[in-house]
Amino acid sequence: MRRLAGIALVLGAIVVPMVSARAATADVEIRNSSYLPTEMTITAGDTVTWTNFDNTAHTVTSDDGSFDSNPTCSQVTMLSCMNGGATYPHAFNTTGRFTYHCRVHGQAMTGTIIVQSRATTTSTTTTTVATTSTLETTTSLSSEQSTITQALLPELPGTTKVALPKSIIRSKQDDDMRPWALAAVMIAGTTTIAGIVLVRRGRVPFG
Repeated sequence: MRRLAGIALVLGAIVVPMVSARAATADVEIRNSSYLPTEMTITAGDTVTWTNFDNTAHTVTSDDGSFDSNPTCSQVTMLSCMNGGATYPHAFNTTGRFTYHCRVHGQAMTGTIIVQSRATTTSTTTTTVATTSTLETTTSLSSEQSTITQALLPELPGTTKVALPKSIIRSKQDDDMRPWALAAVMIAGTTTIAGIVLVRRGRVPFG
């Protein structure tokens, strides 16, 4: 069975929802006892900053009490109000329609902020990780494959030492005498053959 040990891993077209963490900032000018623009649409999380360009004191006061630039500002005393050049920022984290007015001028000076939900933007990130494929070969027997069994070789009978007869056991001394015995046999044979030859010729070497 062969299998690929190294697999090419491809992560393609991964769609990751991402919400922008950067909030926008919108500006509203206070001029001639008016909020400019009078109505503004923003996204949840954005911050609106009001700047008073008038020489007259004003406030930015929500009709529902959710925000107020100068809660202690009084129309009578004109104390603790937004004077010329003053600014007031406020972050809108919830959606809805927020109307506001000036404490000094009442309903004669109003404005509206419309807060919409932040749309989720998606970005497509393609990541490709390639690894080199390496071929690994492994050998295995499956249950469906035939198994070849080699027959065992017959065992040889145990070797038994056989004692040799004393008559064929030679000692080292016998081996040393063997050349001399061979020489004596050769001399005797030669003498016998010479005697036979002389007898046939009528010459008797012995008295």
